[in-house]
Amino acid sequence: MAKSSYTILLAVLILSANVPTTAALFKELVGAAVGITAVAVGGPLVIGAIGFTSAGITGGSFAAGMMSASAVTGYGGAAVATLQSVGAAGVGMSSMAAGAGLGAAVGSVACGGCD
Repeated sequence: MAKSSYTILLAVLILSANVPTTAALFKELVGAAVGITAVAVGGPLVIGAIGFTSAGITGGSFAAGMMSASAVTGYGGAAVATLQSVGAAGVGMSSMAAGAGLGAAVGSVACGGCD
């Protein structure tokens, strides 16, 4: 991701933070960083581990079972396609922003009443 994207994301998080102290703001920013890292790094690792790879769905994997089940039942094709897309191309900016928002929320809750 380009540096400007990170700068914009950080600016949005800072401007949207409704926190009374620097300590609470710091915890929300750390939470956002953890959220971005979990989504951007952890998501593709887990998806790759279950069989959705850049080379396609790995035979005999959990992903292959999902694909087979969706073909037989007619349900779940969209989920398989989405997971394969993430496995092939990685996580997009919107998913990273969602992860940052979730991370900021968790950081805020973890902070509690930091004053």
